[in-house]
Amino acid sequence: MTITHTPETLAARVANALDRARRQDPAFDTRPCDDHRALIRRALAHDITVAFGVALHTVTVTDDPDREHGGWRWFRVAIADDGNEYRFTSFGGTVDDLRVLAPCPQCGGEVPRADASELAALGRFLDSLATGHPVPTPHEYEPDHQHAHGCPSYQP
Repeated sequence: MTITHTPETLAARVANALDRARRQDPAFDTRPCDDHRALIRRALAHDITVAFGVALHTVTVTDDPDREHGGWRWFRVAIADDGNEYRFTSFGGTVDDLRVLAPCPQCGGEVPRADASELAALGRFLDSLATGHPVPTPHEYEPDHQHAHGCPSYQP
């Protein structure tokens, strides 16, 4: 379904949000509505706007299609800002456990690379990308099944 309206209309904002959700979580349309998870997604989106000073319409929160633990699907977050998209994952659906998703320097898989629970933590990671001085990845972030087979951090 393609809806084209001016960006100021509700229909345009809805279409944009749906498009971002479908790109972020390809199974978005096939998952049944879960009221509890919907509440968590809305609260996380709101908390991100407060923590990072971004507009709510720039934040997309869906289930993370790549991460699940004990039947609990993590949350995937994307923030669109000035032509860039910043991607994160959160196990509990809070800013407190928000992790930057970025390519693994060894295999290129999109994996949790750094803490993003506050502006300074995110700034440290973004600065490391700009300067080439990497921020050490916390040990507990390394085993992720999105690493390529053969990568030292790969975990099936």
